[in-house]
Amino acid sequence: MSEHFDSLQQYLHGLGLLSETPLLYFALLVSLFALLLTIRGQRQNKEEIRALTSAVERLSEQSSAGQVVAGDVSTSATKESDVKKKPDSGQAHGTSDVNSGLAKTRNQFFSRLSELFGGKSALDAASLEKLEELLITSDLGVNTARMLLGRLRERVDADKELSASDVRGLLKESVLEIVRSEDSVAIRPEKRDGKPLVVLVVGVNGVGKTTTIGKLAAQFKAEGANVLIAACDTFRAAAVQQMQVWGKRVDVPVEAGPEGCKPSTVAFTATKRALDENVDVLIVDTAGRLHTRVNLMNELLSVIKVIDREIPGAPHETLLVLDASTGQNALQQAREFHEKTDLSGIAVTKLDGTPKGGIVVAIREELGVPIRYIGVGEGVDDLKVFDSDDFVEALFAEGKSGSSATNGPQKVQRKRPRARANH
Repeated sequence: MSEHFDSLQQYLHGLGLLSETPLLYFALLVSLFALLLTIRGQRQNKEEIRALTSAVERLSEQSSAGQVVAGDVSTSATKESDVKKKPDSGQAHGTSDVNSGLAKTRNQFFSRLSELFGGKSALDAASLEKLEELLITSDLGVNTARMLLGRLRERVDADKELSASDVRGLLKESVLEIVRSEDSVAIRPEKRDGKPLVVLVVGVNGVGKTTTIGKLAAQFKAEGANVLIAACDTFRAAAVQQMQVWGKRVDVPVEAGPEGCKPSTVAFTATKRALDENVDVLIVDTAGRLHTRVNLMNELLSVIKVIDREIPGAPHETLLVLDASTGQNALQQAREFHEKTDLSGIAVTKLDGTPKGGIVVAIREELGVPIRYIGVGEGVDDLKVFDSDDFVEALFAEGKSGSSATNGPQKVQRKRPRARANH
């Protein structure tokens, strides 16, 4: 029977189906193989089918937690050693720093800025219109772009011309003024008034909300906090299971309700458990809802009311997770969620995979909501506390490698982020 499996695998491999996303097509392979066995009436091989199905389930869990990447998977995939791991990128434990995480944004913007000068030694008034387009298309937003352009125009009017270095320096200074905030600090994982700190995490589907919660829980636990996760996303299929996978990965318990129960019910039981077990931090996951879905937004408000009834004043933190790659749509999401939930901070994910990192600046400028965390990689340690100085230095670093040229703007005196004080 193994020859049937191997033949089927070779056939799909020949079609190129096992070369790009092997986990998906391994699942397809197992399904086809199981169907083949059923058709042939070979009921005595149920154990082999169960073993292969179990392998798919384990691989799916590992994939959800960011542990599985492309690689060949065969009938021996039930062994953990047969799952190929990601190559070491040179960063300890797969950690990416902010500098490399912003490489795509930096390289696209400044390569286009160089083209704008087109060999000219200085930027003249005729080039300012093109610069405005560049700023807007870099997802800084219309309002932010015009504000920055206004400052540059003042200098052009006064000095008649600006060199590329002058433009870079002025933009860097202005962006730093926008993103710098005393509120852009880590959430301190400590009780509030003797009761659990409640962190409500909101956002639409696909932004990395579950992953962000898992990484936050790991950070809080590393600081010595007793953490509990409430899996209130009962709307999306497999969302609770994915949250449980992350809970196991970072060794944090997850409170979940029966299938089909209301999110507010899970919020209630989780809040009671947090109080009974003397938990320091309760992180509440919520359904990934579109900000345009009124009924789902109202459901979110119901969750908030339940939490506040059990722990007055909670949730103490409401963190919105945004996907940087969605650009201006992320800004619109932030507006809508801020109106409904009074956000205390934003986590911007997937900055390492997009040239649209300018959205961080637009959100801070237009909404005034502090950026608390940024995601610059897949590792547990790649959720970084937002440091405005580090961010701007990485965004404006000279060269693709991220190292500043000797004649570039001097690094701003930095102050490390402080943990946000409890109230």
